[in-house]
Amino acid sequence: MAGQCVLECLQRSHDPIPLPHDKSVMLGRSPETQIVDPRCSRSQVELKVNWKTREISVTQRGSNTSSVDGQDLERGKTVSMSPSSTLFILKGQYPHRVVFSGEEVLTSKVDAVSSSAKEMVTNDVSGKRSHSSNGETEAESPAKKAKLSLGKPEKRSASTKEAKLVKHKDSSGSPTKTLTDYFSHSKSKASASEADEQLTNASNKKQPSAPISPPEIKSKTEPAAQNVTKRKQSHDVSDEDEESHVQDVSEKLKRLKQSAKAMKTDDTVKKNEKGSLNTKSSTSKNMSRSSSSESCSSASSHVKRRVKPATESRWEHPDEKLYIFMSKGVAGSEKIAGFDIDGTIITTQSGRVFPKDMTDWRVLYPEVFGKLKHLVAAGYKIVFFTNQLGVGRGKVRIEDLQDKFEKVVTKLQIPVQILISTSGGSFRKPAIGMWRILVKQKNDGVPVSVADSFYVGDAAGRSDNWAPKKKKDFSCSDRLFALNIGLKFHTPEEFFLGHKPAPFTLPEFDPRKLSPDTPIIADGEELVSGKQEVVVLVGFQAAGKSFFANTYLVPKGYVYINQDTLKTWQKCVSECNKALAAGKSVVIDNTNVDPESRARYIDCARKAGKPCRCFFFDLSISHCRHNERFREIINSSHKPINEQIFNSTKSRFKEPELKEGFTKIVKVNFVPKFENKLHERVYRQFLLEK
Repeated sequence: MAGQCVLECLQRSHDPIPLPHDKSVMLGRSPETQIVDPRCSRSQVELKVNWKTREISVTQRGSNTSSVDGQDLERGKTVSMSPSSTLFILKGQYPHRVVFSGEEVLTSKVDAVSSSAKEMVTNDVSGKRSHSSNGETEAESPAKKAKLSLGKPEKRSASTKEAKLVKHKDSSGSPTKTLTDYFSHSKSKASASEADEQLTNASNKKQPSAPISPPEIKSKTEPAAQNVTKRKQSHDVSDEDEESHVQDVSEKLKRLKQSAKAMKTDDTVKKNEKGSLNTKSSTSKNMSRSSSSESCSSASSHVKRRVKPATESRWEHPDEKLYIFMSKGVAGSEKIAGFDIDGTIITTQSGRVFPKDMTDWRVLYPEVFGKLKHLVAAGYKIVFFTNQLGVGRGKVRIEDLQDKFEKVVTKLQIPVQILISTSGGSFRKPAIGMWRILVKQKNDGVPVSVADSFYVGDAAGRSDNWAPKKKKDFSCSDRLFALNIGLKFHTPEEFFLGHKPAPFTLPEFDPRKLSPDTPIIADGEELVSGKQEVVVLVGFQAAGKSFFANTYLVPKGYVYINQDTLKTWQKCVSECNKALAAGKSVVIDNTNVDPESRARYIDCARKAGKPCRCFFFDLSISHCRHNERFREIINSSHKPINEQIFNSTKSRFKEPELKEGFTKIVKVNFVPKFENKLHERVYRQFLLEK
């Protein structure tokens, strides 16, 4: 690509278009762009590029709106765009970017920008057409091919007469046509990129990328011979004639799609439509094939026909810790394409780790636009799930965040649903509260297929240098969120750029591996003593000490002493001495993580002449933090223990030893007891971000 500059289609629907140095290039509806939308002028936008300064100027020439990075252009007004900008030849459609020499071109067709491609364009403009050995017409404009198909009847066998409504594979393994395959402008097989473009436009219910009449729809008033004669009389068709003709073809396609829709949704109408579209036998075959199809025009497409898209954008606030945005056009689907926002869809414009204000953002990769549009075309519902703890802590105004996210959706120009968790608890990823709300309440009653859905996020647990000069991920919350639900997971680099998966590390504590069959204490150890004693519990917060004491010791007559209740250690020591003097055993339920705090109660036992055992809850700090998050999720009134307290306790921790004065140290295993199955399911999910 030395000394070269090209215009690249982000949807990969055509080869890169060469852009000469400091010369105007007119772009619009043409064979080069593969655009046949009659709303797009042949001279829609004028592009001028300076190779040396990398300055790019664009001017809208057509009557319909074009846009750059989501900003509408004005006809006749020239604006500048950067190499990272995205040009939409029509507003919200046909995204392109300018690629200079040395930059990576996305499409695999870059080598095809050659003399042969230029020759095809030249031949089409001059009205010349080359012919292959089998007589098929080549190098014709899509609109001309559409006219030829409409005007010239062909002999068809019984098999070709079938109206294929769902793509599937026959016994030979080759795919048969779908309804969208009829949008192709060539009798030869369409490339994968062309098929993607056709599917995108068809699903968005906009003008097909290359309209052509299906075999069933033909002109009944004009003989085929007259069509051919008229075509021979004039190879050069004016803009007005061609636009009128393409519009006519589009209207026929609309009628075909309406018929197909009715046939799928109503059995009675289906039988009537069989006669108008094709024979009863061929339609029956198509409907049976539809049930086994795995293409994107199957179940989710059927669901989207039954669900009415949102007619306007709106915000909802179903919970004090949750906000939901529904943009115009969002509709329920069984296929969910989930994404994180920060670091996945957008990043900072300034290059900082954290945005300096609400305007400091840009779309992460140019590929984001095309990828998301293809997902919408394939029947996916785009849903963003984001943790925004700053709102709950009062550092970010929710109104500012809402305005920012609305602007992001406007720039992406696709229907999006956004769920925002503003605090801890069940809605904060990796907990799946946001997903449960989506599935149970906010998907228009459409059941979600986890197998057909996926999630993309940048918090993936990757370590330092997972890629050259890349820092470790700040957390693993996105990967764990997908793991908890059972969704396929991708990082932004894997999904948008096609990178290979990078190594990652899961959290130290894995709640899935906790066995309910583990004994509370080792065999041979005594849980309750037959003699008066002092029991000192040792362990981090949320290690299960209180549950253990109240379940196994207090019912046996032990006096329960806890500093959270009595407030000071002096009162705890006083109550311990009173209980011992009354002839009762005592259990001390404090963290007691250092020798100094333990010595107070060892001294009480020694003065009373009683033994003192230590029950050591040998749980990692990660396990205890998981337990604490579980408490927070299942009990809304629970006051969370912050990280500073955990860190302070960890810094003071010293494992207990017999030399401190204990008569015995008993290790206690953590064996959870759950009130119900739901609590157990929640507990066995990853609840911590890292």
